[in-house]
Amino acid sequence: MHILPLSVKCTLFVNLAAAESCGQDRAVCMPWPCSRIGHADGSGDDILIPDPGYANYFGQAQMAQVNVVPVPLYEKHGFRMRAADVEAAITPRTRALLLNSPSNPTGAIIDPVELAAIADVARRHDLWVISDEVYRAFVYDDNTRCLSIASMPGMKERTIVIDSFSKTFAMTGWRSAARSGRNRSSTG
Repeated sequence: MHILPLSVKCTLFVNLAAAESCGQDRAVCMPWPCSRIGHADGSGDDILIPDPGYANYFGQAQMAQVNVVPVPLYEKHGFRMRAADVEAAITPRTRALLLNSPSNPTGAIIDPVELAAIADVARRHDLWVISDEVYRAFVYDDNTRCLSIASMPGMKERTIVIDSFSKTFAMTGWRSAARSGRNRSSTG
């Protein structure tokens, strides 16, 4: 029996997760996916984070010395991130947007039209997008499309997709994950 190297398995997993084709030079296996938040350019930069959102995002940003700028998610919009709210939260120091769809803790999924609008905002403002897609395997409605922002035109180059073996394969104690990005040097 032939066992594929872990880097090949990560590449296959990330390709499925992000609906993109990336080579082994862009897929990385790592512990604890939240440790990748520090992808803004450095101390004092801002990152946009959904609020409400996964509580560890805020602590990870602080550890990376990145300022958190909350993007409010409103009940009247189903707690889905909206392009207008992202754009309103951008500061002169904003370097990155953390996107989480399906959302933890709300479960909200950004629809394809709104996701395209968010991608447009990211391109216009030259933002990196860290797309936490850990819960993408848990969409059980055949009529709901959960797309990766990396699949949008012009976004593959500026998106770091985070996914997790731990959730998808019920290995929560393992804290293992995969991410794809520009290349291995973007692992921070």
